[in-house]
Amino acid sequence: MSTSTSVFPFAHIALTAAITAGAALLVLVALRARFKMLPLVDCLLVAVVVGISVLVWRSAGNTGATPQRSHPRRESQ
Repeated sequence: MSTSTSVFPFAHIALTAAITAGAALLVLVALRARFKMLPLVDCLLVAVVVGISVLVWRSAGNTGATPQRSHPRRESQ
């Protein structure tokens, strides 16, 4: 049994964050063609914030589904 409490490796979480940031950037660039007042720098900054937020959120929630039992189970009498 593994002693690590994480469920997913950090590389998988980072890959998910990068894919999400890329998808956000694609959507924002597509919207930029429709709304001319949306600068490219703002699109990049929003995509970076999205990627970082996914990375932090998934890293914080990367634990097992149930806690480990720290005490022995009592026998019913």
